[in-house]
Order: sequence, then structure tokens, then C-alpha cells
Amino acid sequence: MNHRILPLIGGVVLLTPTFVFAQTRASAAKPDLSGIWTNATVTPLERPKEFAGKEFLTKAEAAEFEKQAVYDADGDRRDGGAEADVGRAYNEFWRDRGKVISTMRSSLIVDPPDGKVPPLLPEAQK
Repeated sequence: MNHRILPLIGGVVLLTPTFVFAQTRASAAKPDLSGIWTNATVTPLERPKEFAGKEFLTKAEAAEFEKQAVYDADGDRRDGGAEADVGRAYNEFWRDRGKVISTMRSSLIVDPPDGKVPPLLPEAQK
């Protein structure tokens, strides 16, 4: 019986490095997206018109932009009438606005350099 089990153990020992190598190569080909992801930022996806051509903000611009963005989205405001009030159905307790991202970029899009989502290619438009 021991003679039958030895080839089995030998085969497992010989094949284990192959499986480990294949797993390592497969994981190296994919980007590592693990971690904590959040959208708690006031930095917009696309660069606003007021920052056209400006990739990074100064500290003063970032502070003013944060202040204005939080004010504009404030669900606790009571100006604008009933329709605006209903549109702001949730108060600020339910939101995590965050700040301008730490790199002080004026948009989350970094490529193309204009900070805008590029138009679809003709093949994609079809």
C-alpha cells in the first residue's frame, strides 16, 4: 500500500510549483483594485469650465471650491421654494461630502489632459 501512495505524493509535489506559478502570473496581469473605495470628495469627475486649462488648484481655490460645492448641495437649506425643498429630500446627516482630493486636481479625470470624458469613437457610437 505504501508503494501506491508514494507516486501520488511525488506527483503532487511536482505539480504544486506549476499551479503556484500559474496563479502568480494570472494575478500579476490584473491590476490590484483591493482596498477601500469612496466617493467622498467634492472634486468633480470632469473639470468645471471655471478651471479650464488648470490641472491643479491652489489651496485657496480648493478651499473656496469646497465651500461652494458643499453649499450648493446642502440638503438642509430652505431657500428655493417647495420644489427645491423636495429635491433636497435628504439632509446632510446621510451624506459624506469630503474635500478636494489630496493632489488638488481640478477633476478626477487625468487623461486626456483637459479633464473631460473624451467623445465616443465612431465604432462605439454605432
